[in-house]
Formats: sequence, structure tokens, C-alpha cells
Amino acid sequence: MKTFLYSLCALALTLSHLSHGAPELPAVTPQANSKQPVIGRYLNPGGDFYLCMDSGEWAKKLELMLVKFEAAVETTVPEDGQEGVALAFHFARAFLRDSGVKDFGGIGASSIRLAEGLHHNRLFFQYPAGGPKGFLWEALTAKNHSLAFAQCLPRKTAFARWSVMRPQPVWEWIKATIKESGNAEISGKFEEAMAKLERDGVELDRYLASLTGGVGMVATLDPDRLVKLPLDRNNVAEIPAFDGALVVEVKDDTLFELIGKKLAEEGETFEKVNTKGIRALVFPEKKIDDSELAFRMTIARFDDYLVLASSPQLVGILAAKKGGLIATPHFKQCQEAMPKEGFGFMYLSPSATRTGYDAFLKAIAAEEPEAAKAVGAAYGSLRGMFNWSVTLHTPDGVAIVANQSSGITQFLITHGPSVHLPILAGMLLPALSQAREKARRISDLSHLKLIGTGLTLYCNDNDERFPDDLAALMEEEYIRSGTIYVCPASKTVAPTTPEEIRAGRCDYLYFGRGMTDADLGTEDPIACTKPGLFRGGYINVLYGDGHAKGYAQMPKDVKELIEATGQK
Repeated sequence: MKTFLYSLCALALTLSHLSHGAPELPAVTPQANSKQPVIGRYLNPGGDFYLCMDSGEWAKKLELMLVKFEAAVETTVPEDGQEGVALAFHFARAFLRDSGVKDFGGIGASSIRLAEGLHHNRLFFQYPAGGPKGFLWEALTAKNHSLAFAQCLPRKTAFARWSVMRPQPVWEWIKATIKESGNAEISGKFEEAMAKLERDGVELDRYLASLTGGVGMVATLDPDRLVKLPLDRNNVAEIPAFDGALVVEVKDDTLFELIGKKLAEEGETFEKVNTKGIRALVFPEKKIDDSELAFRMTIARFDDYLVLASSPQLVGILAAKKGGLIATPHFKQCQEAMPKEGFGFMYLSPSATRTGYDAFLKAIAAEEPEAAKAVGAAYGSLRGMFNWSVTLHTPDGVAIVANQSSGITQFLITHGPSVHLPILAGMLLPALSQAREKARRISDLSHLKLIGTGLTLYCNDNDERFPDDLAALMEEEYIRSGTIYVCPASKTVAPTTPEEIRAGRCDYLYFGRGMTDADLGTEDPIACTKPGLFRGGYINVLYGDGHAKGYAQMPKDVKELIEATGQK
């Protein structure tokens, strides 16, 4: 007890000494050119997060770094590569000079909690009085307007984005920079390429001039209509029916007519539709593998928009402009204390993040259950995340203002180059599923080719006779790894002995029993993947000369061999 009291006294004396002896921080005189008074007008103090940063000197430092880097590179690159280096740094210097990135005077961010599960976040980029100058500002910003495209969004919108992307200012800068480079070879090749496009009837300048600059994306989810999406042979995900569209703002019919002409020249099958102010090219329905997902790709033109959509029905809803989304209670809540005008916006619904998160997690769990648990623990807070943000010009800079389900971390995630991985992966799950299936098919084909190599070596060592079964290849050590006997699309446990292969732990059927090398031609099947392991009847086949090939449906001769040998 006495020792404990002594320890407490010692701790108290130490803390007292530290509190009285700690030096005070020195006073700092603020710099006269601080951007805080300007940036601070557009931020909310007193919340969970507040940042105000003067970046006025960064461009000068960047230019100095570029000069030093160029000098260093020039000393290390051989003489025959100096011309390429000079051209690259010419473009880099021209970019700093002409893009307008040097006009970033300061950056600010703030986050304030409005209610449980609702945060108001802001990000601000300050530019000089009178506005910025440069092709990037011209390409990526516009005057504030009433965000008319929001009126087109369907009630079941899961994700929508409208932004400005004018290619023409960037294209004009590229042409001017090549011309002033003084590099005769590059300028000549560029002019030659432009002349060839003109001869081929491609009027690139006219096509770019037909674009207004607005670009939008829309994705809808229908929770009242679930569709089944196979993840693999044993797992199926049920997800809300999905529709999507890419929307481009245009001045005229130039691009729509060009697309229609090119598709007709290439012999594509589509139906021309002209109704209720919509002109459209509607393609036949196409299913994704053996899932219930089906799309009728549609290219349409209405009002100031050119649309590529997954169905004509979505085009009709967009063109009707009934304001389905903006009338929903959730969207009205998102709009509280938000700007009504700007030049861009983004909406992300809680249904989108729930659906994307759940589908993504189930896809992982089908392969790695433990990994799915780890992902769930790390990213569970993203489920049900939502966002409504508006990008707008102010007298002093560009602001992004958002009402979101959480604070600044989510704000930076959703306003980065893309939506967070689980959301995006959920929306693109069909494509991810297809890619995984193709990878398994390729890997399976590789297994068959290795089996073919083993059969050839066995045959060479045994008077041109093939073995009685595939297990003999492991028995005689022509194949040592049991994983070769397992198709990547199956759940079969890799065998470790020939007896396990003969007991059924093998995903390949064999037709070479009792045969010699002379009995088999280059197109005679000797083995194949067991039917049913791949979606839609796909199968890989090994032939007598050792080559292997994949088929969307089982070839007739393979089917006959399976029936004749009684294999399953």
C-alpha cells in the first residue's frame, strides 16, 4: 500500500512539473497574402472538419522542379533520344503555361453534422479575381444553370452524374502545341494523319464542334423486380433489375447521323424508331451469359441530348422529364440548404450502395468466406451511403457542396475519380462475372494442354500406346501436381494420389484407353472438361496431337464419345 501511495505522489509531481514547465508556442504573424478570408466565406466553421490552404506558390515551385528534372533527364538520355525528351518537356511546359492550373490560389474544405446520418460538406478551389484562364477551366467548367438534366432522372435512380467535359479546347491546345514545337517530323506525321482522316470522310473538327460539353450518367435499380445473376456454378446472386445510360449534350444531329451511317455500313441489325420527339436506333435484346440480365441497347436523340442506353424504356423515361427522382422524399431531404443552380451534380442513393455492397460481398464470399468477413468489417459503414452534391461557380472560385450520409472521408471518396469500389463493382458485377468466367476457361484450357503433354510423353515411352486412364500419368510421374486434374470452375479437392483420381477426384473425361498414337488424328478428341462445369454449356476439348480448344456448346463427336464410354 505504501509503495502504491509513493507512486501516485511521484506521478502527480511529474505532471505538475510538465504542466508548469512546458514552453508556450511562439506567436506567428500571418502572411499578408493569406487566402483564408476569401476561402473562409465559402466554408462552414465549427464542424467536424475545417481546412484552409494557400497554394499560391505551388505553381512556381512546380515550374522550378520541371526545369531541374529536364536538366537531369537530358544528361542521362542518349543523343538519339534527346529529340523525344525535348518534345515531352515542351508539352509539359506548355501545359503549365496554358492549362490554367497555376490559377489555383487556395483550397478549402469543411464538414458539419446537420443531423444523425446527415452531413453538409464543402470543397472549394479559389481562383484569381476576374476568373481563371486556361484550356482546362474552359474544358471542365461552365456557367451556372438550373441543372435541367436532374428533371430527367427516373424515380428509381441509383446513381446519376452530370459534369462538363468539352474536348474541343483540349484538342485545339494539342494542335497549337504540336505546331509551335518546331519538330518537323512530329508536325508532318500529325498533318498526314489529319489528311488521312479527311480523305476517309472523318471530319473531326466538325464532330467535336457539335458537342456542347455536358456529359451525364444514369443508373437505375428496380427493387420490385429481382433478377438472378450466377456468380459461379454453386452460387447465385439476386439483384434488382438494372438499367443504365450515358448522355451527351449536343448542338445538332451530326454525331447521331454519323453513328447510324457507320452501323448501317457495318451491317448491324437495328430498328429505327421515331416517336414522341425521340429518334432511336434500337438493337435486338441480348442476354448476359446464362443470367436473367438482358439489355436492348438503344442509341437515341431527343432535345439537346444524345443517349446510349441499355433499353428503349429508359430513354422514354429520360425524355419524359417528369422529375421522378426529385419528387421522392429522400431526394427532397438531400436538397435541404443546397444550391439550386450549378454546372454539375452527383446523386448516389442508399439503395445503390446497399445493392452494390451486398452483391460485392456475396461474390467475394463465394470464393473466400474469410476475406468477405474482413471486407464486411472494414467497409460495412459504406452500406446505405448516399450523396447529393452540386458543383458551381462563385465570384472567387469553384465550390462543390454536398449533403451526405457521413463526413469528409466519404465526401473525398465520392468526389474522386470514381465511386467507391464496392458500389462500382456491384454495378459492374455482370462484367466482373464474365471476366472471371473467361479467366477460368483459359486456366482450364492450360490444364488440358498439360495433360496432353503428359499423354505424349507417356506414349513415347510405352510403344506409342496411351495409358488406360489419366491416373497413370501421376502414377508414372508424368504429372506430379494434383491441381492439374481439377477444373478452376469446380469445387473438387485436388487429388494427391492416383487412387484418389480413380475414385473420382478428377474433372476431365478421357477417351484414349486401348488406343495408340496411330489411331488418333489431329482432330480426334482424347479428353475434355466434364460437362456442366462452365456456364451455358461451354466445354474445353483436348485432341490427339496435343492442341486444345474451347467450344460454346459441346461438339457432336465429343458427345458421342462420352455416350460410348459411359462417362459422366
